[in-house]
Amino acid sequence: MTLSYGRPFRHLQPGQACYLAGLVDGEGCIRAKKIDLSREPWYPLLTIQMATLEPLATVCGWLAPNYEPRLRKDRPMWRVDWIAWRAADILDQIRPYLILKADQADLALELHAIRAGRGTGNNPRKGLVTRTPETTIARMNEIREQLMRLKKV
Repeated sequence: MTLSYGRPFRHLQPGQACYLAGLVDGEGCIRAKKIDLSREPWYPLLTIQMATLEPLATVCGWLAPNYEPRLRKDRPMWRVDWIAWRAADILDQIRPYLILKADQADLALELHAIRAGRGTGNNPRKGLVTRTPETTIARMNEIREQLMRLKKV
């Protein structure tokens, strides 16, 4: 499958999903990320960072052959980031196997569902811009705060 917007990664086999869930539980981070200064700033972000390239390269090969980990510039660590629909697609597949980060995954999936529920009709060039209700924005902020608290536990 391609990595064009909105397309899912390859479906993981149960053993692959278990392996990836173990990496996320042990070396991963699930949080909310601000991509730009838009009114609805929070997207789910899934990051795995390791000193060894092979596990990350293997997982990227399972999901999408042209998606590769990158070497950090400030230290010898390999990292892969999945954001927005990519993070949600992966979390949805590995959620049954997560143990330590199950609550964080649930919050990230809820955040993605809120964003997806906004619709895709926003196109400023065509004058199609709808505002997200304040209650929805407030819930997105609550989810971000909960993710931050869970990360500190």
